[in-house]
Amino acid sequence: MPVHDLPLLFRRLSVQELGETTIVRFEQDCLDHLGLREVFEEMDRVVQRMACRRLVLNFSSVARCPSLLLGKLLVWSRKLADRQGKLLLCEVRPEAQAVLAKTRLDQILHIRDNEANAI
Repeated sequence: MPVHDLPLLFRRLSVQELGETTIVRFEQDCLDHLGLREVFEEMDRVVQRMACRRLVLNFSSVARCPSLLLGKLLVWSRKLADRQGKLLLCEVRPEAQAVLAKTRLDQILHIRDNEANAI
């Protein structure tokens, strides 16, 4: 699938491919209860792509982390690890960082300060 076709496939995500690295940015306000299902479906498509071995999730627009999202982060991380891939989070806002720390997911997931460090 050509890279220029990717934006047409996603409504809730911005997806950019750089070789084996895929960068995903959440669109503003897409993690409300109505948008979560669509975000999850779109993310599942990204993770299932064979070319996606290193997935960087930019959390700059994520202020809250619903429990469903936390569970999905673990699922996506495991799926990527099963094929020697890696899930990285970057630009995590303090509110989301607090949730990740409270649930100890910050010790399981790979978190970087910015996209450049994650890539």
